[in-house]
Amino acid sequence: MRRGDPSDNGRNYFRSCTRIFNLNGAWYFGTREEDQGPFARKQIALKEVERYANERVELRRFQQSREVSAMQAEDFELAMLPIEEYAANGSLA
Repeated sequence: MRRGDPSDNGRNYFRSCTRIFNLNGAWYFGTREEDQGPFARKQIALKEVERYANERVELRRFQQSREVSAMQAEDFELAMLPIEEYAANGSLA
């Protein structure tokens, strides 16, 4: 919930600011989907967090562009030629 949201009803939610963590000598980072790793060093995990975030941004942009393309395609009307017209001309021209 958003801070100050009236529908929150005063509930408190746990949110960790530390997404990179060490577990049994290996480094991981947490995402909404699942933890990513293991990585040998913290620096590698930091670079992978950045790469992961950039991939998510690019994926979202791609999905939005596909949604826009689909909406624009709905605006087009397709015309079907009658079979007789095709047969008379012998081509699609």
